[in-house]
Amino acid sequence: MKCIGFFNKDSGNQDLSSSDIIMSNMSDIDYEFINKIVNIDN
Repeated sequence: MKCIGFFNKDSGNQDLSSSDIIMSNMSDIDYEFINKIVNIDN
């Protein structure tokens, strides 16, 4: 299972250290992106 962290500047101090990748723009996430993330380290 992969974890996508979302950096939200309005959420204060966030611990995203266990995320496989950290995003700051949800519009960058699409099917191709998810497919690449799922196959990291496989």
